[in-house]
Amino acid sequence: MVEISREHYFFRTFYRWALNRGILGFDKEIYLALKEIKTSRLDPYERIFLFQSGLALDEEIRLLQRIERNIQTQNWSEAQFNIMLHLSFELGPRSIQFHSLDIADFELIKSADHDKYYTLWLPMAKKVGQRRPERRPRKITTRLGDKISQHVSELQRRFGSDCEPLFVNPNGRRLSVTEIGVRLKQELRETGIDKPNQVTMLLRHHLGQGLADQGTPADMIAELLGHNSTVAARAYVTATPNIARIKEKALGKSPAYQRIMRSLLTGKIVQRRDTAPERAVRGVIDTQYIGDIGACALPVHTHCPYNPIYACYTCKKFHPFADGRHEQVKDALQREAQRFIDMAELAGDLIHNRPLAQHQTTILAVSATIERCRQQTGDAADDAV
Repeated sequence: MVEISREHYFFRTFYRWALNRGILGFDKEIYLALKEIKTSRLDPYERIFLFQSGLALDEEIRLLQRIERNIQTQNWSEAQFNIMLHLSFELGPRSIQFHSLDIADFELIKSADHDKYYTLWLPMAKKVGQRRPERRPRKITTRLGDKISQHVSELQRRFGSDCEPLFVNPNGRRLSVTEIGVRLKQELRETGIDKPNQVTMLLRHHLGQGLADQGTPADMIAELLGHNSTVAARAYVTATPNIARIKEKALGKSPAYQRIMRSLLTGKIVQRRDTAPERAVRGVIDTQYIGDIGACALPVHTHCPYNPIYACYTCKKFHPFADGRHEQVKDALQREAQRFIDMAELAGDLIHNRPLAQHQTTILAVSATIERCRQQTGDAADDAV
C-alpha cells in the first residue's frame, strides 16, 4: 500500500472540485489515476487510543459540586445548562443528541407506592432514510429527573404547550449544536476543568473509561454510549491495565498479600555484576526480544520446561536484577494482553479467558518485583548514607 501525504490528499480533493466545475486543464483520466493511489489511513479511533482523556478525582468532585449547586428558579437558562452538564455526567450524550432531544423524549412513571422513575429516550445516530433518529431508553437518577420535570414545566409556561425541543434559546427555538458545545465548554471551565484541546466529549470519554475500569465489557459500553460497533469501546478497554494498577495499590498495602506474594514470587534480588553471563535469562514477549532482567539458579545446561520470562516472575529459581528491565517486561505483557482482549471480543469470550487471566497474574507479579527492586535500591541508598 502506497502512503500519500496530507498535501496529496488535499490536491486530489481540489482536482475533483475543479473537474466538477469544468475548469480547463483538468482531465478525468488524471483524476481517476489519482484516486487509484491508496492511502494508508490511520485507524479512525487511534487518536482515542493514544490520547484517552477523563477527569481526575479532584476534578470530578468539583464537577459534582457544580452540578448540585442551588440555582434560583427565575434563572431558567442557567438551570437548563446545569441540567445539560448533569446529563453529560450521567449519560455522556453528544452535542447533536442534546440538540435533537424533545420534551416528548422525557418520560415519568409513578408506581403505586408513589415512587418516581424517570426515563430519557436518547436519540441515536440518524440512519439513511430515517426522518427521525432512533430513540433508546436510558434511565436517569431521580435528582436529574426532578430537574428536567421542573424545566419542562417552565418551558411550557414561557413558550406554551406547543414547545417541542427540550433545550431552547431565550426565544424558544431549539439550541444549535454550536451553542450547546460552547456553553458546555464554558461550564467545564467555570468548574475549573480546563484541559488542553478540551472538547465537549470529555465527559463522554470519562464515562466510557469509568465503565471500563469497573470491568464493563466492550459490547455493553458500546450500547450505553450508542455506538454501532465495539471498535470505539475498545479505546476504553485498552486501559484495562489501569485495573491491574488499582489492584496493585489496593493489595500492595495488605500485609497478608505481601506475605503471599513473597512466597509465590521469585528468589532473592541480585546485582547484575555478581551474575555469570551464561545464567542470564532472555526471551521474547509480544514479538519483542527482552534480556537483562535476571538470572536463573538452575544448572547452566539444564533445560527449563517453562517459557522464559512468562514463568520466571513466579519461580523461586529466578533471581531478578535490581536494575533489570522489568518495566519493559510489564509493558510488553500489557500489549500482548490487549491483543488477547481483542481476539476474545471477536470470539465473544471476554469473560472466560484463561490466557488473559494468566497474563493479569503475571503482570501483577512483575509489578510486585518492580516494587521489591525499588525498595531494595532505596534501602541500599539509605545504608550508603
